[in-house]
Amino acid sequence: MIFNTDGYAEALGLNYLKSKEIIVDALMQYELGGLAAVVVDAPADTAIARSIEIEGDEDRSLFYELERLAFLPKIADAVRWSRLFGGAVLVLITDDGMLNQPLNLAKLTRISEIRTFGLDQISPTSLRYLDPTKPNFGQYQSYFVQLNNAQVEIHESRMLFVSGDPLPERSRNGIYWKGRSVVRVFEKIRLYENSLHLTNQILKRKQQPVHKMNGLSEAIELGLEDKVRERVSMVEKARNALNAVVVDGEDDYNIINADLGGVVDILDELKVAISADTKIPVSILFGQSAKGMNATGENDFESFYDLVESIQQNKIKPALEKLLELIVLQSHIKANNDWKIKFPSLKTPSDKELADVGKIKADTKFAETKRLLDLVDAGVISNDEVRELHRDELQLKGGIDENQESEEEAKGVALSVGD
Repeated sequence: MIFNTDGYAEALGLNYLKSKEIIVDALMQYELGGLAAVVVDAPADTAIARSIEIEGDEDRSLFYELERLAFLPKIADAVRWSRLFGGAVLVLITDDGMLNQPLNLAKLTRISEIRTFGLDQISPTSLRYLDPTKPNFGQYQSYFVQLNNAQVEIHESRMLFVSGDPLPERSRNGIYWKGRSVVRVFEKIRLYENSLHLTNQILKRKQQPVHKMNGLSEAIELGLEDKVRERVSMVEKARNALNAVVVDGEDDYNIINADLGGVVDILDELKVAISADTKIPVSILFGQSAKGMNATGENDFESFYDLVESIQQNKIKPALEKLLELIVLQSHIKANNDWKIKFPSLKTPSDKELADVGKIKADTKFAETKRLLDLVDAGVISNDEVRELHRDELQLKGGIDENQESEEEAKGVALSVGD
């Protein structure tokens, strides 16, 4: 069977890159690094930079299993390939049966490995789900994965899908997890890089020497071009050596400065266009400080974090939830399904922010304690009830020695917290 990528190229809109002068190869442009690589890699790397947290995983057995499978780097690759190609899959290598057969949960005892593939290596088979009463109606049952010169058929139940940016249903051609890629912006990146190259050429010619030579046309007519070049070369050598120009009294020599007005504005507009397409702020994408009065760049980071959090919630989390459900089924894992995925904050709080949080907690605790003391003084509650409240609180924090409790100690605890 021949692996055909024409439909993939058409679906992703790669044909727009073709012109009479140049055909941009998105993959090659990414491999060369630079801005194209930053656009693809930055959100993916930031999304897993703070790792993940699994609430309810008391002995961290689930987290250690994810580490064994190298899930974080694999899902980061899946995110970057989904941005580059419009979709990616994580293939689960398990011990329950053949890859082209549905995943057999009853026989699953171990997930051996996870492999990541981009949409450029994926081609659907002709098999589809045909039961209109099922949620997977119309979807492909299996896919061919291109491995070097061979193709391997893999059932969709053994895949974790990571989609690209949203696409209309009719544009997916039955591949429900296929989406838009970011390759469209590569053309603007190419324009920006070409503009930088042209700007460098302008700088080289910013100072253009003009040598008005008496009798130049006659010398050319007489075939004395070599003599003319020698004379010009001698003038330039003298200028470089002596920082001065000596010419004949009837000759003239001056330097014209090229106007660079508008060059920076054009480059800035291209930066904004690239930023708009990628949803990555200019200050982050190009590593430059925020511009404008009182500009701190904080809003830029907030905008970038919104993009990354969307990737975490809409692309990483669904794949991770399905994987954890399968990990729990492994014979060597002793865990239940009472877990919850949490992504740590992308923002590192400053010392001032930490101090403010500490102050708010202290003020809240002081207010709660003062209220208890007021209730005790008013006779609404007793010292025994205060003691019970604090005992429950301390037990939640690790337990207390009940033999050392007394009414005086309970009231002293409340007073000390209030101070």
